[in-house]
Amino acid sequence: MDRRVFIDTSAFYALTDSGDINHERAVKIYNNLLKKRYEFLLSDMVFAETVTLIRRRLGYRASLMFSDTIKEGIATGLFEIIFVTEGLFRKSLKLFFQIKDRKISFVDATSLTIMKEKSIRKAFAFDVHFERYGYK
Repeated sequence: MDRRVFIDTSAFYALTDSGDINHERAVKIYNNLLKKRYEFLLSDMVFAETVTLIRRRLGYRASLMFSDTIKEGIATGLFEIIFVTEGLFRKSLKLFFQIKDRKISFVDATSLTIMKEKSIRKAFAFDVHFERYGYK
């Protein structure tokens, strides 16, 4: 059984902000995935988007704590950051313009491209684009 899940900014933010509408659900899902020993994959773009969003909405300290959590998770093998290469960038850009939905972000198109390339079938996200494109 594949124990990899791609984690999106929407999930990270819901986990971080106790006032977020998806917070309780996010904590339950996260704890369940941890119990089942899943590895969380994210891109450098998701990291950048998340740390910036947290800093803008919740402040410097919260963004620093998030960053430290990711660094610790990388050291223990809980998290893996996938860095966007030129080839991945080009494929993501192609997908971004193939998708006509004006609400999709380039970061989400990159995430979908990574998931396809790495054969990752599960996403931890509260963003409709993942489900819409066939990910659980």
